[in-house]
Amino acid sequence: MNILRLFRIILSIPKTLYFNFRCFPIKLAIKLPVFVSSNVRLGSLKGNITVKNNKRFCVKIGLSGSRGISPNPKGYFHCAKNGGIVFDGNVSIGLANSIRVENGTLFFGDGFSSNSNCFFSCSEGISFGKNCLLGYNVNIRDADGHRIIINEKVSALKKKIVIEDHVWLCSYVDVLKGSYIRENSVVGYKALVSSEFEKGNVIIAGIPAKIIKTDINWQK
Repeated sequence: MNILRLFRIILSIPKTLYFNFRCFPIKLAIKLPVFVSSNVRLGSLKGNITVKNNKRFCVKIGLSGSRGISPNPKGYFHCAKNGGIVFDGNVSIGLANSIRVENGTLFFGDGFSSNSNCFFSCSEGISFGKNCLLGYNVNIRDADGHRIIINEKVSALKKKIVIEDHVWLCSYVDVLKGSYIRENSVVGYKALVSSEFEKGNVIIAGIPAKIIKTDINWQK
């Protein structure tokens, strides 16, 4: 461990203590399951935040990731009263990631890892399976910012996003409401995903995204 990283960890102790004792019962909080970097700005913590693994620092927020990606070095973490976040095992949320949960549940499976400057906006429900990997500048949004009217009918404002086990979202990918990505798939650089894909083990790419290769797999 280099000196700079150690210094960042030391600076993060007060915020880490506050987060754990604010969000969890004391028997769990004293185990410090969640590490929160000093560079993470905390919004509301009134929602239901759950960790399924009680080992120390099994969840790391704002500690790792590629540097120099974002001009904003600070992350953001917000879980409103009607929202929930579940960390189902070992989870690493990267530098300058922004998490906003207003309603519904944001679920991170065991082995989840995101690079720098990712954005998660949850108003209905977002679910990641096990061993998912996100590149930098990935955006996940399960709702439109405003209501859209088509032929005098209001379209659905929000719809759940499901990303199954072992999916790799490359850098600059956007995943919008109603998307469903099956297991062992790769979503290519700068792809825009806005629909359900019925097959797994595929490469999805393009704007809008479509399957360009089948019968694939990938390794970290």
